[in-house]
Amino acid sequence: MNADIQSGSSPVPSEPVDVGAELDRILRDPSFRRNPAAMQFLRFVVQETLEGRGDRLKAFTIATSVLGRGSDFDPQVNSVVRVQAKRLRELLENYYRGTGAKNPMHIVLPVGSYQPQFLRAVPVEEEVPPPRSEESVAPKLPRLLYPGHVVILLAALVLGTALLSRDVARLFGAQVSTPVLGLPSVLVQTDPPTSDEQTGLIATSLESALTHYDLTVMHNRTDADHQSAVDYVLLVRAGASDRSRRDFVFRLLSARSNEIIWSRAFQGIDVSVQSTADDRMVSTVAADVGELWIGAIMTDALRRSSSTAARNLQGTACVLRALDTILHYAYDLPQSLACLEAEVSRQPDDPRLLSLLSAVLVSEYLDGTPGRNPESDIARARELAERAASRSPKLGIGLVALFAARFFAGDPESAFELTPQILDGPPVSGLSQSLLAATNIARGHHDEDVALGAQLQAGAIQPTVFMPPYAALAAYMRNDAVNARRIVFRSEASPVPLTLLLRIALCATKQDEECAVRAAERLARCYPGVASDIPAALDRYGLGDELKRKLLADLRRGRPLNDAAAP
Repeated sequence: MNADIQSGSSPVPSEPVDVGAELDRILRDPSFRRNPAAMQFLRFVVQETLEGRGDRLKAFTIATSVLGRGSDFDPQVNSVVRVQAKRLRELLENYYRGTGAKNPMHIVLPVGSYQPQFLRAVPVEEEVPPPRSEESVAPKLPRLLYPGHVVILLAALVLGTALLSRDVARLFGAQVSTPVLGLPSVLVQTDPPTSDEQTGLIATSLESALTHYDLTVMHNRTDADHQSAVDYVLLVRAGASDRSRRDFVFRLLSARSNEIIWSRAFQGIDVSVQSTADDRMVSTVAADVGELWIGAIMTDALRRSSSTAARNLQGTACVLRALDTILHYAYDLPQSLACLEAEVSRQPDDPRLLSLLSAVLVSEYLDGTPGRNPESDIARARELAERAASRSPKLGIGLVALFAARFFAGDPESAFELTPQILDGPPVSGLSQSLLAATNIARGHHDEDVALGAQLQAGAIQPTVFMPPYAALAAYMRNDAVNARRIVFRSEASPVPLTLLLRIALCATKQDEECAVRAAERLARCYPGVASDIPAALDRYGLGDELKRKLLADLRRGRPLNDAAAP
């Protein structure tokens, strides 16, 4: 006898007692006992459905009734209910593939709904197969398949040889268990694993927050095979509860060496129903750990890959080197470009690779590298970024690459159409927010608090390597030479082309020809494509007319650029 899952027109069977018995069996399973939040979620939605209120099960109701959120909970901003529902679906699916496979009834939480369905397992007579030759004998497939499983199976046949990106995995409700494109993977766990429900909920919310940072986030797993694929483990530990306040400690460890990479403690966090302090704590930790520019994971990954020899630049090493080039201007662009071209030729449809290659081509375009065709570079950068966006519209790296490609291709209007999507990402994403502020300054908004400019100047957002020269440019246009000089002449200032151009201009206005010549010589040596035609370079940078006139006038003072670099 086999079991086939059947359901009638109503998800509620005629005997609620059968559902209660099945619920008890599920909640006794060890996998659920380790997830108290999932237990409460399942118990609540089952009881509400049995009592005829299943159609009223909304994210707000579940958040306030089960997950301890207050009346100010906004499901459009906080994804904790969706995260918990996804986790519950996974637990149920795993349970019915194993321990509960022969149960007389199955409880299912359909994708896109919080109302459970109660499906009976009806005995079905075995079919007697017709006689077959030995060559035609094949293993018999199990009959216990939900309709959704068939869809996933068909999709797997189509996508089986392709790299499964996180976005595709989300589409099918799957968990990514291996790193994608060399981007680090992180496993979020409570410490100890049997922590209370509140600690588990913090860990689950943290998993959700980290997905905004384009990392491969892995859920709490105990399987050794999955553990071996993890690069980092983020541990969540809670102290004893003092009424409505608790202390929390977060530690990031290398999964291979158990070395502590980063840690942070929070004391006296208000975890009462009305408080949003735990949400703010989760957002802060996710940014500290996952931020692409200065996050602990990427900083450590880049440090570990920095010793990789140039001849080994492929796969993970190539991706990390390309990120380092874009974020820190640490390596030469041609090297990153060559390895990324090779990676894209192997995986031509992967949105992360397409986005990274687009960003490197934008950098090549801005530098005007001799021997390359700038117009061809920026056109291809935009084409790659548009392709990446069409494949993964919400990918953070993809949005930044598309914005940059559109803006520097001379289409700022369509670039700034992406602003709401970019700002809908992580609240302290230095790369995207610095890019928005820098391009607004380039357009001439140096006197306005536009697109995070005020926050950047106040130090509320950690600037990327290209942000300081734009902040100096804003001060320069406000005739604040003191602050402009302070930024571009400090020892840690990155010598990107705009930094050197501002040094020349500021030296020239003070009639310090020796200073101007030193900066001009460095510009000609490091960026000959910029030095040979400065007006064209300023056009590539998308600078507004007023800004270009002022900068070019100061650059011409005292003839600091000599014949080879005169504008």
